[in-house]
Amino acid sequence: MVVTCFFCQSMLSDFLEQLLPAARHDEVARHLDTCPACNAVRGELQDTLRVAGAFAFPTLTHETALRITEACHAGTRRVSFAKASRVFLVAAVPLALLVTTALVFPRAFPWLERFKDAASEAKFARYFPLVNGAGEVIEEHANWLHAREPAMRSLWEEGGITPEEFEKNFTGKPNTGEETK
Repeated sequence: MVVTCFFCQSMLSDFLEQLLPAARHDEVARHLDTCPACNAVRGELQDTLRVAGAFAFPTLTHETALRITEACHAGTRRVSFAKASRVFLVAAVPLALLVTTALVFPRAFPWLERFKDAASEAKFARYFPLVNGAGEVIEEHANWLHAREPAMRSLWEEGGITPEEFEKNFTGKPNTGEETK
């Protein structure tokens, strides 16, 4: 792989700290051997790390770390989106399971019968008239359909076109009446 200057310079920090995989480390080292610009950037980075290492950093006590953390969180909202969504899931999932179970197994929840709408039985009778004894109406309608059936014309005649005209108009070839083999 050809290593570009941009790639090499972005990897320099990891290169100096020996964090790169062996193959990548070798690629960056080869590029540094041939590129004076990247080698100059490496020298500057090494000098900066040497100067930064010369400073003595005070140790951070637990109390100071806690005060810094509290100061960082001082202006934030009490309820975050993540916390609100967790609370919602904790409440919604059991509720959804309960409702689903009640719908699938209504006999397991006999107290739900109290909430049943009295009008729903009237709607049932409206859509299913056999409940109110309308079987004879349906039977009469079926007899009318059976009596009319012999007088009905074929689908082609109902549409006002013969099969031959259909073949001629929609397929472009006339129907000769012979089956093709």
